[in-house]
Amino acid sequence: MSDVGRKMRCIMPNDHEYRKGLHLRYQILRQPWGQPVGSELDEIESESWHKVIITEQGEVVGSGRLHRVDTYTGQIRYMAIAESCQGQGLGRVLLAGLEQQAVELGMNEVMLQSRENQTGFYVKLGYQDVGAGHTLFGSIAHRKMVKVLG
Repeated sequence: MSDVGRKMRCIMPNDHEYRKGLHLRYQILRQPWGQPVGSELDEIESESWHKVIITEQGEVVGSGRLHRVDTYTGQIRYMAIAESCQGQGLGRVLLAGLEQQAVELGMNEVMLQSRENQTGFYVKLGYQDVGAGHTLFGSIAHRKMVKVLG
């Protein structure tokens, strides 16, 4: 990925970019399966750390979230990259930013649920596949992934 014209920042739910990140999350992770607007949210949004990748024009092209599971473990969720920007390394950059946030918060492990067709991406970045995860919307199989940080 070229860093020219893009920056990553940590945002809070009251930031303008948060709404843009939610819209991207919905477009990539929910809308293609006919889910309603609002299905991209959950009850711990305000307790989580959100990262977005923003272009010079203010467009959010990447979004992801970290929340604490316990004292030393975090969970990464809702990783989404705009379709027009996929394959440019933004997913790696976003994931590294979320992992760094976890380290800064004192976490030494992160976990996530990867869609089966994305498992190779996470394995290349040091995650271990630790078994079957949930099936979303009755058809999208996931794998549980874990990475020790540090």
